[in-house]
Amino acid sequence: MPMNPTFSAALTSAIDELMLGKYGRPYTLVEVITWLFNQLVYPKHPIGKSFEMSIKEEEVDSNNFLELLKEPKKLRKDLEEFLSPGILNYSTSLEHAMLDQLPWSQLPLEFMMVWIFGRGRWTVETAKPLELDNFKRVAFFTKSPSGKTIVFISASGETDREAEAQGKEAYEIFEPQNTEKLPVYVVTLSKENQGNLKKGNLNFVKLHYLSHLILSKS
Repeated sequence: MPMNPTFSAALTSAIDELMLGKYGRPYTLVEVITWLFNQLVYPKHPIGKSFEMSIKEEEVDSNNFLELLKEPKKLRKDLEEFLSPGILNYSTSLEHAMLDQLPWSQLPLEFMMVWIFGRGRWTVETAKPLELDNFKRVAFFTKSPSGKTIVFISASGETDREAEAQGKEAYEIFEPQNTEKLPVYVVTLSKENQGNLKKGNLNFVKLHYLSHLILSKS
């Protein structure tokens, strides 16, 4: 029996929170699978409790989910298809960064940003690459459901300060193109990943808080 729409939406929301670092740092795909299994056995998070209630009300076939947990490759494939293939690049890059095999400054945030815009019913009108010294970042010209236009620039680093420094560098490259003086937010991800939103001459928002920000601006 397939999951009902309410539970499916709750599951998506929980995966969002984990993979976007709401609980201190982003979870990898493997960690998400482990977390889902633990919630099935001993539910603590609202999604685990919701899953438990759904099973009791026979809205979800628990056997099907348990069978998937026994087949991690199939579960991984199903999750990737559910979230779109771009999640693989994001998750793999996070794992490499945590193992010191990839600089945090080169983490690809762009897939997650576009996915969040889409889930919030924002459209990306233009995506302009910004050439840094040895890496590329992107400035997204986005439009809210009400027609408001905001520019979001991606940035990352080992620490919050390094991520913000990369964002400032990217913004300096972008600034001459901002002829309409549109509001700009730098979206950051780091190993520290502390805080949510910092306003100033240049606004900074953490990747995990981006969904909240665009909802407030819709």
